[in-house]
Amino acid sequence: MTEHYLSADCADCWAAPARAPVRDGPAAVASAGWRLDWIVPTDAGDAAALGSAAVPDAAQRLGRAGLAAPAGMQSLVVRDTIRPAPDTRMQLETGPAWSGYMGVRLTVRGRLPAGTQAWVALVEELDPGAEGSTQPRVLVRNVAGPLALHGKGAPARTVHLRALRWPDQALVHRVRARAWLEGADGRMLGMASDVCALR
Repeated sequence: MTEHYLSADCADCWAAPARAPVRDGPAAVASAGWRLDWIVPTDAGDAAALGSAAVPDAAQRLGRAGLAAPAGMQSLVVRDTIRPAPDTRMQLETGPAWSGYMGVRLTVRGRLPAGTQAWVALVEELDPGAEGSTQPRVLVRNVAGPLALHGKGAPARTVHLRALRWPDQALVHRVRARAWLEGADGRMLGMASDVCALR
């Protein structure tokens, strides 16, 4: 799992080629694995170079992971291994995009560690060269969460249904859905997309 955080003040960070992560887990996934690109808001707000694509949830995600936000002309790459909870299953489904919204349904089954929470996001998948980026991106556009899940113990099932709006500047044919589970320490316990479930 790779998470790339860019300061909204740093347009050059968006255009820069990929660089090595600052933290690798003992069995970190290859670059072709799960990825999320976050643009972190700054004090400049929408006036920042990347301000229109920044999401407040980026700073919150950094806080849960115990990481400092990139500032000024900085970006941060973090790669770690997803540690699935035993017997956990996630399924993410989407409805047709309509009037700027996409319906998303997340189903989580199995035994979950205490404190586990879920998030659902719309992301925009960008190929290298798109929008001036030299590397592929899975740009986080909108986030819903944390979503409460069933407690620790016997296998159970939780379903969440949300309607998420994508920004006007996003292209609908590039918009997909992602969902993930986080442990109480902010570590990723699972991720699924609307085309690939955690089995």
